[in-house]
Amino acid sequence: MPKTRRKTKSKIVKINFINSSVFKLAGIAAAVLVLVIYAGAQFYRIKSVPVKTTTALNKVVYKSAEVDIFVIRDEKYIVYDAVGTLVPLVEDGTRVTGGDSVAAVFSNTADAESFVEEMEIKNEITYYEALSKADVNFQSDLTQLNSNIKQSLLKYIIVAESGNLSSLKAQTDSVRETITARQRATGESVDYSQKLGELKARLSALSSARHDTKFVSAPSPGYYVSNADGYENAAPYDKALELNCSDIEQLLTSKPENVPANVRGKLIRGYDFYIATLIKAELAAELKVGSTVSINFPNSSVGEIKVQVAKINETKDGMTAVIFASRQMSEELSQLRIEKAEIRLEKHEGYSVPNSAIRIVEGEKGVFILRGNLVTFRKINIVYSDDDISISTVPENSEGYLRLYDEIIVEGKNLYAGKIIS
Repeated sequence: MPKTRRKTKSKIVKINFINSSVFKLAGIAAAVLVLVIYAGAQFYRIKSVPVKTTTALNKVVYKSAEVDIFVIRDEKYIVYDAVGTLVPLVEDGTRVTGGDSVAAVFSNTADAESFVEEMEIKNEITYYEALSKADVNFQSDLTQLNSNIKQSLLKYIIVAESGNLSSLKAQTDSVRETITARQRATGESVDYSQKLGELKARLSALSSARHDTKFVSAPSPGYYVSNADGYENAAPYDKALELNCSDIEQLLTSKPENVPANVRGKLIRGYDFYIATLIKAELAAELKVGSTVSINFPNSSVGEIKVQVAKINETKDGMTAVIFASRQMSEELSQLRIEKAEIRLEKHEGYSVPNSAIRIVEGEKGVFILRGNLVTFRKINIVYSDDDISISTVPENSEGYLRLYDEIIVEGKNLYAGKIIS
């Protein structure tokens, strides 16, 4: 009898995919691959943006010369032999007449500090008495009053950051006045009697405690400056217009002399002061005696001033000796001596254009701009150019030129007017 083959039972093996470490690794790898592909796609999308643009904005630039300057004034020491602590009575740069008291001298620091506090209190008393007596018809528009307070605070911050301390006191008073105006407009009672009483009591105590005061007088008319820097005799004032390149170079590298111990400040006599400098010959050639230019002091709170070209002297080794004159005076100007300065020869204002974006199309110089997704060509009228940018203006009654806020294309391939950027 034939042997019956026994059928083998199929064995089903169940695999627990959830717990399989192989599946876990495969899943992680797949997830990482998806993330890599996604990140790559995003990177490609960003990098494949067909154009890059910059906005045409208004810009002011100067054709200028960066120089070192030396200030020459008609200066005279104020000498006073009393020993002690000096307290100026007027701000630096203030015009005084002969015989005016310009400073007080105290035998010790405590008396000097007491005197300074007394002067401040007197100013406060004058301020509050004026407010209490004022019959002012204040505004009732609270919106405007609140705006006035914000504006005065903003100006205070600007003045404080500029370092122009001579204007800070006036701006402080302006802030207080705008706040007082709002208080009165809202019906709030503003009574200064208590404040005035406190100030007068403090003033009386200070006045009775302070010792004898010696006063320093101005020997002649002039602008008073409370300190001397040792350069007062470095260059004869009456020879300032004759300075040559070597003279100016020596002044710029000179050291100050020792100021005598009995010097209590100085007087700047006359009205003019001179600014001596060396300018590259090709730039100096653009100056004319009698013309007016601007000088900016980037490292000083003086900022920008107008000066007159007083004298153009010799040229040596590619540099020209130039002397400027000015009649301006302020606390900050009275302190200038050796400074970094920017002589601004020409001012140009227009739309800033990166030089890399400039193209020539059918003989016209211009740039491609993007309006929506359409490439358009705009002509430019260059009035100034340096290594990086050009300044473009719009000629009168002209069309087709670059305008404010146009999106200038700075990067792009195969650009032409009418091209659509998808």
